[in-house]
Amino acid sequence: MQGSYKIMQIARRYSVFIGILMVMYQGLTCAELIHVVDDRGRSINLVQPAQRVITIGPSVTELVFAAGAGDTVIAVDNASDYPVSATLLPRVGGLSALDLEKIIALRPDLIVVWNSGYRSGAVETMASISTIYYADPKSLLDIAATIEKLGILTGRQSQANLVKQQFINEMATLQQRYRHRQSSPLCDAGIAHRRHRERLGRRQESPGRHTHRHTTAWRRRQCLCRLPRPDCDQR
Repeated sequence: MQGSYKIMQIARRYSVFIGILMVMYQGLTCAELIHVVDDRGRSINLVQPAQRVITIGPSVTELVFAAGAGDTVIAVDNASDYPVSATLLPRVGGLSALDLEKIIALRPDLIVVWNSGYRSGAVETMASISTIYYADPKSLLDIAATIEKLGILTGRQSQANLVKQQFINEMATLQQRYRHRQSSPLCDAGIAHRRHRERLGRRQESPGRHTHRHTTAWRRRQCLCRLPRPDCDQR
């Protein structure tokens, strides 16, 4: 009986000790949790910065590189051709014809995707093996916010914040410069966007390709300015 009593005491002590360890572990996990909200309003949580990122969509790829996380990208979609270093990465197909087997084999810990245009079930399959972040900024300021969030997810927050602030500052400069014009100064947002790419040393090798037509900034700028061609970049 005495032996059984001692065993029960030891078991209780160990159970208390294990309980304390579990509480400490849960507190540590919560403290280290990386959290952002994507452009669909979904909560994205990572226990550590993403190191194996796949980007799907040309504008998405450019945003991840702009955040300073290009070295974490392990594959891109077929249409991503900027920056130049992205063209050297493995391809995983187009929006409507993704190579899901290849994506699974690459073992990504984060997949950054455009908001729509996928074959039925494709995103669900990717979500079963990795974290999905939807990038679909609706305005030029949203682009800056998305860069910041991608920096947080990849552990590149300092550089991403710097790029974000530079982008915002140049937008403010353009708005101030053209404050007396009747038309929106956002027409000149492409200048700020281009300056960021040049400052980060990622100038396009073939200027005639106009790959900025595929970027989110170009689409937003074209919509705001109602221009049929990239006149803004010629100023």
